[in-house]
Amino acid sequence: MGAARGTIVVDMGLDIPDAGLRRRAQLNAPRVRDALRTAIAAYAITYYRDRTAPNAETLTRLLQQATDRVLGAEGARVLLVNIIYQRQS
Repeated sequence: MGAARGTIVVDMGLDIPDAGLRRRAQLNAPRVRDALRTAIAAYAITYYRDRTAPNAETLTRLLQQATDRVLGAEGARVLLVNIIYQRQS
């Protein structure tokens, strides 16, 4: 198995206008965070290619799918703020 070649840092938030869905997200915050971390790991392992810029569209799609799955409904929108890839020396 290969060793990690770098770190991907993703700054993001969720826009959840519906109060009921927002409450569900707050109550399930640990599950939401876990699903988002898992989606980022899946992106890094499956989609990311070394020495390229991260693909914001693919990453957003995976994060959105994870969010919808955990909350059991659509209505929470993933908002990417920043994606940083730092290659290890």
